[in-house]
Amino acid sequence: MRALLAAASILALLTACSPEDPASGEARPDASGAASGDHDAMDHAAMDHEGAGDATGMGASAAADLLTGPQSVTVEADGQSAMFAGTWIRTPPQGRDVAAGYLVVRTQNPDAIVEVTSPDAERVELHTMTMDDNVMRMRRIDRLETGPEPVRLAPGSDHLMIFGLSESARTNAAARLTLTFESGLVAEELVFPIEDAMPE
Repeated sequence: MRALLAAASILALLTACSPEDPASGEARPDASGAASGDHDAMDHAAMDHEGAGDATGMGASAAADLLTGPQSVTVEADGQSAMFAGTWIRTPPQGRDVAAGYLVVRTQNPDAIVEVTSPDAERVELHTMTMDDNVMRMRRIDRLETGPEPVRLAPGSDHLMIFGLSESARTNAAARLTLTFESGLVAEELVFPIEDAMPE
């Protein structure tokens, strides 16, 4: 019975992550003719849900400490500032080019991340995880609100999904991501180390 429940949960995750056609509810094929959600969903389950227990492992004070540490980065523009720390990308499974990315961010004033791009990937999306009928589901979101309180993107919670991660980034164990905020502030090419687990 436990095995059946686990299989059902995985199936639900795969279904939730598949891009759907608004009219039909079916997964849209990509340029190659394959359903674009297939490999994306499997990587979601393997790379983000795998660390679900870490989502609440860092309290607000620990996240704040990261932002004031030596590895933090601050970007300022037009009366707004943003601080970033704890950036990292989980090493994708062998032969895959889809990975999940995480960080801690805080902005001086209420704001929102509305776009993430990378010269080291085909595209980057903002994703969240929610409970639906006792099943953890992942879905794409258009914006991620930020403010004076630290916001933590973490395994099992809000996160970045990086698609088409370049071979050079995987070889160099680092990727550059640019975060654009609703206020117009842009944090250009933040370095995200590619690690097997959350850096200490």
